[in-house]
Amino acid sequence: MSFDLPDWELTGGGYLLLVKHKHEYEIAQFCHKDGDPSTAGRTIMRFLRKPANITKLIPKLSNSHEAEVRLYRPRKRELELLAYDVKVCKLAAIEKRKQVKERDMTEAEKVQLSQDENTPWLSICPSLSEDLGAGILYLVANATESMPIRRQMNLISDSTRVEWVWLVNLDRKCLSLYRHGNWGDVFRPGPFESYDDPPNHTYTCGFSELQDSSDPRRPSIPSVLQKFNYASHR
Repeated sequence: MSFDLPDWELTGGGYLLLVKHKHEYEIAQFCHKDGDPSTAGRTIMRFLRKPANITKLIPKLSNSHEAEVRLYRPRKRELELLAYDVKVCKLAAIEKRKQVKERDMTEAEKVQLSQDENTPWLSICPSLSEDLGAGILYLVANATESMPIRRQMNLISDSTRVEWVWLVNLDRKCLSLYRHGNWGDVFRPGPFESYDDPPNHTYTCGFSELQDSSDPRRPSIPSVLQKFNYASHR
Protein backbone atom coordinates (compact mmCIF):
# COMPACT_ATOMS: atom_id res chain seq x y z
CA MET A 1 0.00 0.00 0.00
CA SER A 2 1.13 3.55 -0.60
CA PHE A 3 2.25 5.68 2.33
CA ASP A 4 0.87 9.22 2.53
CA LEU A 5 3.49 11.90 3.11
CA PRO A 6 3.15 15.60 3.95
CA ASP A 7 3.23 17.86 0.89
CA TRP A 8 6.80 19.09 1.34
CA GLU A 9 8.94 20.89 -1.19
CA LEU A 10 12.60 20.04 -1.60
CA THR A 11 13.76 23.61 -1.08
CA GLY A 12 15.96 23.45 2.01
CA GLY A 13 18.43 21.36 3.95
CA GLY A 14 17.70 17.96 5.42
CA TYR A 15 16.74 17.51 9.04
CA LEU A 16 16.99 15.21 12.01
CA LEU A 17 13.96 14.49 14.18
CA LEU A 18 14.78 13.46 17.75
CA VAL A 19 12.35 12.11 20.33
CA LYS A 20 13.65 12.06 23.89
CA HIS A 21 11.96 9.89 26.51
CA LYS A 22 13.27 9.00 29.96
CA HIS A 23 16.56 10.76 29.17
CA GLU A 24 17.15 8.63 26.06
CA TYR A 25 16.89 9.53 22.37
CA GLU A 26 14.51 6.78 21.29
CA ILE A 27 14.04 8.20 17.79
CA ALA A 28 16.70 9.94 15.70
CA GLN A 29 15.20 9.96 12.21
CA PHE A 30 16.95 11.63 9.28
CA CYS A 31 15.01 13.03 6.35
CA HIS A 32 16.63 14.52 3.25
CA LYS A 33 13.67 16.83 2.63
CA ASP A 34 13.17 20.41 3.79
CA GLY A 35 13.05 20.66 7.58
CA ASP A 36 12.17 24.31 8.15
CA PRO A 37 9.35 25.39 10.51
CA SER A 38 6.72 25.87 7.80
CA THR A 39 7.17 22.35 6.40
CA ALA A 40 8.46 19.65 8.76
CA GLY A 41 7.77 21.90 11.74
CA ARG A 42 4.09 22.17 10.86
CA THR A 43 3.76 18.37 10.64
CA ILE A 44 5.47 17.89 14.01
CA MET A 45 3.28 20.54 15.65
CA ARG A 46 0.09 19.02 14.25
CA PHE A 47 1.06 15.73 15.86
CA LEU A 48 1.94 17.27 19.23
CA ARG A 49 -1.13 19.49 19.46
CA LYS A 50 -3.28 16.38 20.09
CA PRO A 51 -2.56 14.87 23.53
CA ALA A 52 -4.03 11.56 22.33
CA ASN A 53 -1.15 11.23 19.84
CA ILE A 54 1.42 11.64 22.60
CA THR A 55 -0.45 9.15 24.78
CA LYS A 56 -0.23 6.57 21.99
CA LEU A 57 3.42 7.34 21.22
CA ILE A 58 4.94 6.98 24.70
CA PRO A 59 4.23 3.23 25.26
CA LYS A 60 5.86 2.40 21.91
CA LEU A 61 9.15 3.94 23.09
CA SER A 62 9.68 1.39 25.84
CA ASN A 63 12.92 -0.60 25.76
CA SER A 64 11.24 -3.54 27.47
CA HIS A 65 11.37 -6.82 25.54
CA GLU A 66 8.00 -7.65 27.11
CA ALA A 67 6.32 -4.74 25.32
CA GLU A 68 3.85 -5.80 22.64
CA VAL A 69 5.16 -3.15 20.26
CA ARG A 70 8.71 -1.83 20.44
CA LEU A 71 11.35 -0.13 18.33
CA TYR A 72 14.58 -1.96 17.66
CA ARG A 73 17.81 -1.49 15.77
CA PRO A 74 17.94 -3.88 12.82
CA ARG A 75 20.88 -6.24 12.52
CA LYS A 76 23.12 -6.16 9.47
CA ARG A 77 21.52 -9.26 7.93
CA GLU A 78 18.01 -7.82 8.24
CA LEU A 79 19.16 -4.59 6.58
CA GLU A 80 20.73 -6.55 3.74
CA LEU A 81 17.52 -8.51 3.15
CA LEU A 82 15.42 -5.35 3.25
CA ALA A 83 17.79 -3.59 0.85
CA TYR A 84 17.40 -6.53 -1.55
CA ASP A 85 13.60 -6.30 -1.33
CA VAL A 86 13.82 -2.55 -1.99
CA LYS A 87 15.91 -3.16 -5.10
CA VAL A 88 13.46 -5.79 -6.38
CA CYS A 89 10.54 -3.44 -5.71
CA LYS A 90 12.14 -0.61 -7.68
CA LEU A 91 13.11 -2.80 -10.63
CA ALA A 92 9.62 -4.32 -10.77
CA ALA A 93 8.09 -0.84 -10.83
CA ILE A 94 10.39 0.26 -13.65
CA GLU A 95 9.46 -2.83 -15.65
CA LYS A 96 5.74 -2.34 -15.01
CA ARG A 97 5.94 1.25 -16.22
CA LYS A 98 7.35 -0.04 -19.51
CA GLN A 99 4.60 -2.62 -19.95
CA VAL A 100 1.46 -0.93 -18.60
CA LYS A 101 0.04 2.32 -19.93
CA GLU A 102 -0.98 4.90 -17.34
CA ARG A 103 -4.45 5.24 -18.84
CA ASP A 104 -5.04 1.59 -17.94
CA MET A 105 -4.22 2.15 -14.25
CA THR A 106 -6.39 3.50 -11.46
CA GLU A 107 -5.22 6.58 -9.55
CA ALA A 108 -4.31 4.39 -6.58
CA GLU A 109 -2.21 2.15 -8.83
CA LYS A 110 -0.42 5.19 -10.27
CA VAL A 111 0.42 6.45 -6.77
CA GLN A 112 1.66 3.03 -5.71
CA LEU A 113 3.76 2.62 -8.85
CA SER A 114 5.36 6.04 -8.36
CA GLN A 115 6.19 5.20 -4.75
CA ASP A 116 7.63 1.79 -5.65
CA GLU A 117 9.80 3.40 -8.32
CA ASN A 118 10.95 6.60 -6.58
CA THR A 119 10.76 5.90 -2.84
CA PRO A 120 10.75 2.09 -2.55
CA TRP A 121 11.80 2.09 1.11
CA LEU A 122 8.36 3.56 1.90
CA SER A 123 6.79 0.52 0.29
CA ILE A 124 9.04 -2.09 1.90
CA CYS A 125 9.89 -0.65 5.32
CA PRO A 126 8.72 2.95 5.88
CA SER A 127 10.31 3.21 9.34
CA LEU A 128 13.76 3.04 7.69
CA SER A 129 12.96 5.44 4.86
CA GLU A 130 14.73 8.79 4.60
CA ASP A 131 11.60 10.11 2.86
CA LEU A 132 9.33 9.59 5.86
CA GLY A 133 10.67 12.33 8.12
CA ALA A 134 8.19 13.65 10.69
CA GLY A 135 5.75 10.98 9.55
CA ILE A 136 7.67 8.62 11.84
CA LEU A 137 5.71 10.11 14.76
CA TYR A 138 2.41 8.93 13.32
CA LEU A 139 3.87 5.61 12.17
CA VAL A 140 5.21 4.73 15.63
CA ALA A 141 2.18 6.05 17.53
CA ASN A 142 -0.18 3.89 15.45
CA ALA A 143 2.09 0.84 15.22
CA THR A 144 0.53 -2.55 15.95
CA GLU A 145 3.77 -4.51 15.71
CA SER A 146 7.45 -3.95 16.46
CA MET A 147 9.46 -2.17 13.80
CA PRO A 148 13.13 -1.53 12.95
CA ILE A 149 14.34 2.03 13.27
CA ARG A 150 17.56 3.93 12.71
CA ARG A 151 18.97 6.03 15.55
CA GLN A 152 21.22 8.41 13.62
CA MET A 153 22.58 10.60 16.41
CA ASN A 154 25.91 10.86 14.58
CA LEU A 155 24.24 13.09 11.98
CA ILE A 156 23.86 15.92 14.51
CA SER A 157 27.39 16.98 13.54
CA ASP A 158 26.84 16.55 9.79
CA SER A 159 26.07 20.11 8.72
CA THR A 160 26.39 19.13 5.03
CA ARG A 161 23.31 16.88 5.27
CA VAL A 162 21.46 18.23 8.29
CA GLU A 163 20.45 21.88 8.46
CA TRP A 164 17.70 21.51 11.06
CA VAL A 165 17.39 19.44 14.24
CA TRP A 166 13.93 19.10 15.82
CA LEU A 167 13.83 17.81 19.39
CA VAL A 168 10.58 16.47 20.84
CA ASN A 169 11.34 16.25 24.55
CA LEU A 170 8.68 14.10 26.18
CA ASP A 171 10.35 14.46 29.58
CA ARG A 172 10.06 18.25 29.60
CA LYS A 173 6.99 18.36 27.35
CA CYS A 174 8.50 20.82 24.91
CA LEU A 175 9.54 21.15 21.28
CA SER A 176 12.89 22.73 20.39
CA LEU A 177 14.50 23.71 17.11
CA TYR A 178 18.24 23.77 16.43
CA ARG A 179 19.92 24.86 13.22
CA HIS A 180 23.35 24.66 11.65
CA GLY A 181 24.87 27.85 10.28
CA ASN A 182 22.63 30.22 12.23
CA TRP A 183 24.62 31.11 15.32
CA GLY A 184 23.83 34.81 15.57
CA ASP A 185 25.48 36.65 18.45
CA VAL A 186 25.28 33.76 20.93
CA PHE A 187 26.09 30.11 20.32
CA ARG A 188 23.80 27.82 22.33
CA PRO A 189 24.28 24.14 21.47
CA GLY A 190 22.22 23.01 24.46
CA PRO A 191 22.27 19.22 24.92
CA PHE A 192 24.53 18.77 21.88
CA GLU A 193 27.53 20.61 23.30
CA SER A 194 29.65 17.44 23.34
CA TYR A 195 29.23 16.90 19.58
CA ASP A 196 31.63 18.22 16.97
CA ASP A 197 30.05 21.08 14.98
CA PRO A 198 26.74 21.08 16.91
CA PRO A 199 23.68 23.04 15.75
CA ASN A 200 22.55 26.20 17.53
CA HIS A 201 19.36 26.47 19.58
CA THR A 202 16.85 28.88 18.05
CA TYR A 203 13.52 28.43 19.81
CA THR A 204 11.57 26.24 22.28
CA CYS A 205 7.87 26.05 23.07
CA GLY A 206 5.83 23.87 25.42
CA PHE A 207 3.35 21.29 24.17
CA SER A 208 0.61 23.29 25.90
CA GLU A 209 1.12 26.09 23.36
CA LEU A 210 0.22 23.68 20.57
CA GLN A 211 -2.71 21.73 21.96
CA ASP A 212 -6.25 22.03 20.63
CA SER A 213 -8.28 24.46 22.68
CA SER A 214 -11.44 26.52 22.37
CA ASP A 215 -9.72 29.22 24.41
CA PRO A 216 -9.15 32.14 21.98
CA ARG A 217 -6.16 33.19 24.07
CA ARG A 218 -4.38 29.93 23.27
CA PRO A 219 -2.03 30.55 20.30
CA SER A 220 -2.73 28.67 17.09
CA ILE A 221 -0.12 26.67 15.20
CA PRO A 222 0.41 29.48 12.64
CA SER A 223 1.16 31.98 15.41
CA VAL A 224 3.64 29.59 17.04
CA LEU A 225 5.19 28.97 13.63
CA GLN A 226 5.85 32.69 13.33
CA LYS A 227 7.94 32.51 16.51
CA PHE A 228 9.93 29.57 15.14
CA ASN A 229 10.38 31.24 11.77
CA TYR A 230 11.53 34.50 13.32
CA ALA A 231 14.03 32.72 15.54
CA SER A 232 15.26 30.56 12.68
CA HIS A 233 15.88 33.30 10.15
CA ARG A 234 17.13 36.17 12.26
